[in-house]
Amino acid sequence: MGDDSTTRFVPHYFKAFSDSHMAGKKQTSKEKVLKAIQDSGGIISNVAKKLGCTWETASNYIKDDEDLTAALEIEGEVLLDEGENALRALIKKKDGRSVRYLLSTKGKKRGYGESLDINANLKGGAIVVPEQESMDDYRRLAEEHQKSTNGG
Repeated sequence: MGDDSTTRFVPHYFKAFSDSHMAGKKQTSKEKVLKAIQDSGGIISNVAKKLGCTWETASNYIKDDEDLTAALEIEGEVLLDEGENALRALIKKKDGRSVRYLLSTKGKKRGYGESLDINANLKGGAIVVPEQESMDDYRRLAEEHQKSTNGG
């Protein structure tokens, strides 16, 4: 990759795309799109705004080129990593909402969460759950159904 000012500020995760496709060329449409993807959060409307075009035009540029598609995906993953790091920092500060969010999402397999998964073999019947019931009511209904289906 050359020392010209058009490629100097491209982050490391975009350099492979720049090196393989733009070495020795003047700034191309592809390079402009690549630069627009940088710091976009992987969001096409942000790319379009930087390019001064419509969402559809930016989307077409990206979907028609596998390197641009990969760069957009990487940028989205970087943003997700940043979000997870921010959440981690809040959890380390014992922020209750952040702890609750983590437990209700990633902690589901350990039994944390705000929903109740009901697995039942229905033999001609159905579980009818009223709209405004509490979690205790859902558990009671599930237990009653389990007892009725097991001869209970």
